[in-house]
Amino acid sequence: MQHTNTHSQIPYLDKVNEKLGQYQPSTILLGTAGALISAYAVERFVQASLEHPGGAAGVVFGNLIKVIKAVPGARTLLENQRKDMIKKMKSSKKKLNQEVNLSIPTEGMSDESLVSMMENIKSQEVHKYNNHKLSGTIYIPDDQHCRTMAQAYELFMNTNPLHSDTFLSTQKFESEVIRMTASLFHGNYNPEDDSVDHVVGCLTSGGTESILMAMKAFRDKARFEKPHITKPEIIAPKTVHAAFEKACQYLGMTLVHVDVDPSTFVVKSEDVRKRINKNTIGLVGSAPNFSQGTIDPISELSELAIKYNLSLHVDSCLGGFYLPFAKLLNPNVPDFDFRLKGVTTISADTHKYGLAPKGSSVLLFDSKYTRKFMYFISPNWMGGMYASPTMPGSRPGALIATCWAAMMRTGKQGYMEQAELIMTTCDDMIKGIREQIPELRILGNPVGPVVSFDACNGIDIYQIGDAMHAAGWELSTLQNPKSLHICVTAQHKGMANELIKDLKKSVYDVVNHQEKFVHGMAPVYGMAVSMPDKAVVGDLISDVIDLMLDIN
Repeated sequence: MQHTNTHSQIPYLDKVNEKLGQYQPSTILLGTAGALISAYAVERFVQASLEHPGGAAGVVFGNLIKVIKAVPGARTLLENQRKDMIKKMKSSKKKLNQEVNLSIPTEGMSDESLVSMMENIKSQEVHKYNNHKLSGTIYIPDDQHCRTMAQAYELFMNTNPLHSDTFLSTQKFESEVIRMTASLFHGNYNPEDDSVDHVVGCLTSGGTESILMAMKAFRDKARFEKPHITKPEIIAPKTVHAAFEKACQYLGMTLVHVDVDPSTFVVKSEDVRKRINKNTIGLVGSAPNFSQGTIDPISELSELAIKYNLSLHVDSCLGGFYLPFAKLLNPNVPDFDFRLKGVTTISADTHKYGLAPKGSSVLLFDSKYTRKFMYFISPNWMGGMYASPTMPGSRPGALIATCWAAMMRTGKQGYMEQAELIMTTCDDMIKGIREQIPELRILGNPVGPVVSFDACNGIDIYQIGDAMHAAGWELSTLQNPKSLHICVTAQHKGMANELIKDLKKSVYDVVNHQEKFVHGMAPVYGMAVSMPDKAVVGDLISDVIDLMLDIN
């Protein structure tokens, strides 16, 4: 047994006691408490700076805004400015040329009048999506496909999988959609041997719900397997969809963002590894991400998930029905699915490149065991035993039916043709921008379906967005960095040259005719992006949502 030689330490202790003897005990106590509080405050500031999108400046600016708001005169001034801005937004709000209905009509309308009114409403906006200049948004350009989907919806309009004994059709459609989707992502399946884990899934209302349910499964699985974790964290690249932020906020978890490489817009697995700690329960990677269309190193994230016993979600909401076929056309597309043993869940939206009507997405799990953590079960409810696999109780069986119909009608060959068209169009757009417009820069090395670009030489990319809007294009406006993108769909067949032509003209106008861009959305976006603290911007966005939901 070793003994510590305390005799050598005594002189030092004597000196410390002698020094402290000059002070009152209360002074020493208060000084110690002050030092601890200061250390805690510094630690909290550093942690807040790491988590805040604006870094340390954002934290400081946010607290400054809170102080300013607390001053009565300043608060009144800010509130008046906010009211003025709301008034301006109201006056510029786009409205349909239609009578406003504030209550249910006393007598119902005739079928002919109702359909005529709705056709008139559609006629006022159809031009916006018939010019093939929308980023994403319209994924089904085939009129016959739409008619068939409408027939499928009509056939199963009253079905609801909540009443599974009554509507066996919804069980068939949902289970087959799950199985067909799982096969795209190399989900093993042996119907003869149920003892072996195989990929399973569920249908949701869209990508956000798929992500929310995946994160719930991660959280509840960690609660069961690692009950010592009381403050669960999810680690994800900064490029992941905002739905992960929403999910973590809803579920009481912390989303830890990791910076991506500024040239490739892909996260480095080593940077992810450095953020793993005792509270980490899951990792996220995109295949591809929404903003730049790049694919995270899922294989490396899979290895981390295995090594540290973490769940791993692959967000393929955008490209889930594009990327598997793109990989067949281009073997250089990296692995991202269940061939990687560390992958726990994958989300893929059927209502995008799956060509189903809006309101459906597939969430896949590596096993039935993992999927059970998504469920809600209430065995003691007075109304009877109640359970639901996803967020809603009742679900529209008609949308499940149309999802199944879309996959059966399109077939692998149809999805392959769509992928080839999109890949070719993306390549043509990327080549055109790189070779013909030196003022613009392609972000990352996308394989589709997104082409993202920013501006060089001090040119305001948001002004280019305004110019493109004037030319009929509806491109997505991005930030961090300031950029634009187009999400390519089948509607953009043969549109690459027109995009390049309009981009060249837009760049010319921005460089040579600045007077055209004093107004428009560019100044608004520029102000919002440059604000160090986004709480102020958040208040403004909240007001915008209010305007969208209100009649006036």
